[in-house]
Amino acid sequence: MSTIDRASTRMEAFDLLFNFRDLGGYPAADGRRVRWGRLYRSDSPHQATDADLTTLAGLGVRTVVDLRTHVELAERGRFPVDRHPVRHHHLPLISRTWEDDVRLTTSVAPELTAGFLTARYVEMLADGGPALTSFVTLLADPAAFPTLFHCAVGKDRTGVIAAMVLDLLGVADEQIVHDYTLSALGMARIEAWLVANDPHEADAWLRQPRAWLASPPAAMASFLDHLRGEYGSTEGYLQARGVPAETLQAVRTNLLH
Repeated sequence: MSTIDRASTRMEAFDLLFNFRDLGGYPAADGRRVRWGRLYRSDSPHQATDADLTTLAGLGVRTVVDLRTHVELAERGRFPVDRHPVRHHHLPLISRTWEDDVRLTTSVAPELTAGFLTARYVEMLADGGPALTSFVTLLADPAAFPTLFHCAVGKDRTGVIAAMVLDLLGVADEQIVHDYTLSALGMARIEAWLVANDPHEADAWLRQPRAWLASPPAAMASFLDHLRGEYGSTEGYLQARGVPAETLQAVRTNLLH
């Protein structure tokens, strides 16, 4: 198992989970803080080793939420519930991945990376309403915790949901942006492992537009600005989609202390 400086990166140490981290500890509304050990974000755990599953069991993970597409689930596999029983929910946030979208397969100039990513995240707001509302409703159930949610690399779909949950809890934008940028560490770890262990996958990884692998602060800051401008807040977005106020309050009760 690799060594991770948890204090500075918020990451836990795993063999084949490279962008797994705890969303706890952030200052939130009314002088409270997000609870440690309740909500984890990650890259896909479909290839978790036995040692990784032992670590997850030690963290008490009871619920896993997969944000990937139906195609990704079919091609890559899902969390190994046969080896570590959990409640497993598949809530696709987008209908197709960027490599499947002809609009997005060209390179993006470095100075346009943040704008490219923000546009993708705004599309998730428009298209991912059912997944977003279902996920938040899930968090209203005290029995769901600890919960792990993930996409493929744990940066974009996972980053949007993490940002919206933290906003719902009253975490400041600068902290939300900081959490998003930590995925740069996870991307570097994925790339290093692929180069060392899987040349074929490493080649595919390195041929991706670099914008797809970036997590610049401006991308998340602009996404939050859009969220505020269009809906006022995550709470406004969710209430417009029929999530009751009592559900949102239950999420805060479950995740804040």
